[in-house]
Amino acid sequence: GLSTGGNSKSKAASFTREGRKQLFAVLQSARGST
Repeated sequence: GLSTGGNSKSKAASFTREGRKQLFAVLQSARGST
């Protein structure tokens, strides 16, 4: 599971990319709401 360094690295990068996208969307949404 978490012991896999290579896989974990790839997954982490992917998660960060998706997370950034989601975070940005949320930020924009919050900005428009306020």
